[in-house]
Amino acid sequence: MPFAQPLTNSKLAITTVCSRLEDPSRGWAANQGAARLRAEGLAPDRIQAVPSRISDRDRTYSAARALRDWLNEHHSSVRAINVLTQDVHARRTRLLFEKALGERTNVGVIAVGNPDYDATRWWRYSEGVRDVISETIAYIYAKFFFWPRERWVMTMTSLSGQGQTSSPTTSATKH
Repeated sequence: MPFAQPLTNSKLAITTVCSRLEDPSRGWAANQGAARLRAEGLAPDRIQAVPSRISDRDRTYSAARALRDWLNEHHSSVRAINVLTQDVHARRTRLLFEKALGERTNVGVIAVGNPDYDATRWWRYSEGVRDVISETIAYIYAKFFFWPRERWVMTMTSLSGQGQTSSPTTSATKH
């Protein structure tokens, strides 16, 4: 399936990708994604690249924060988005985009299968097993242990004025 096909009815396709596989000599992955959408026929006026910082950790959340910051900087009234991502990564993507964008934006996911194996029989392929196990562990981390840095700083700042110290697991309620 072409990359752009699930986005043909979108008002705006925003690419915000932060990949450890990114090749800096080719430019930001978000720009590469935008170029691919244009090459597949999506109208250029409906595409916006929003690069995020290259990071060794929290890449999905970094991409979501970059989108949140871009929407705020452009005073966007967007209240719902669909994120195109690999199927095995879909649940964690939704969770982290919801954390970054907050309650004002509904997050949907368009899940695209990995062309290297049959997702309905992922357990028959070593890459499928690795993907599912890795994403399961990553989802558990994101759901129960991930604490966005900006919330940690805000919590510590508010508590420091009261002479208290705390950790993210014992202070404010997590979402």
